[in-house]
Amino acid sequence: MLVLAVVPACDRLFELRHFPDASPVESVDARGPFDDAPLVPDGLIAHYTMEDAANGVVADIGGHMHDAHCATGSGTCPMQATGRILGGLDFDGQTNRIDVLAGGELETVAGFTVTAWLRLASAPSGSNMCPFQKIYGTADLNTWQLCVSPIAIPNFITQSAQGLDELYAPIANTIVVGQWYHVAIRMDATGVKTMSVNGADVASHAAMPAIYDQSPVTFGADRDGGVTAVGFPGTLDEIRIYNRVLSQNEIAMLAQAP
Repeated sequence: MLVLAVVPACDRLFELRHFPDASPVESVDARGPFDDAPLVPDGLIAHYTMEDAANGVVADIGGHMHDAHCATGSGTCPMQATGRILGGLDFDGQTNRIDVLAGGELETVAGFTVTAWLRLASAPSGSNMCPFQKIYGTADLNTWQLCVSPIAIPNFITQSAQGLDELYAPIANTIVVGQWYHVAIRMDATGVKTMSVNGADVASHAAMPAIYDQSPVTFGADRDGGVTAVGFPGTLDEIRIYNRVLSQNEIAMLAQAP
């Protein structure tokens, strides 16, 4: 029996497949399994392929309507670039920043995981460079944050009611300019936090649970006192936010890009 299927989804092109019998029809994304395929879908509350910032908007393709927007002001939108998987967004480390309005399900008090591909464009120059974070308050605090330290080591920062906690990756995980890295940070409701690089857990310890408010999530730079700060000079791709702690095997799956 000949069965041809065309399945539209998010304006992507799909292949036509021939099936010799009446078994269920299969659709295959012709642009590859990592382009908006729901890998590890359980608990996924935001997913940004980072392919463009058309009209100042970076779409959340996860279906939860958490679109990101270029920060207010001129020169805040990142440029399109070659990503790790199809397109990515290139941030200048100075004025480029995109914001996701928080509140509701992005206040992941029961635990969270954030994963992304990143490529550093220039060496650290004496300060942190922070590709993504969840802002807390109006000063310079963050519920959670990933930074590349002044010596190019990933640093997973969280804020609790008791104060700041930092979790550094070992020196062996130094970020090299021009190379792609898959980085994941995750924390459970009790405060246990873990960082993974390229699919492998590299650091973990017990901290105090993070505190939340309705401040935004930002990509490309932090927002301190309403001002863009500690920007990340480089390219970001495939950012995912989960409302649960992913297993190491699930992290490894997301890190296996074509």
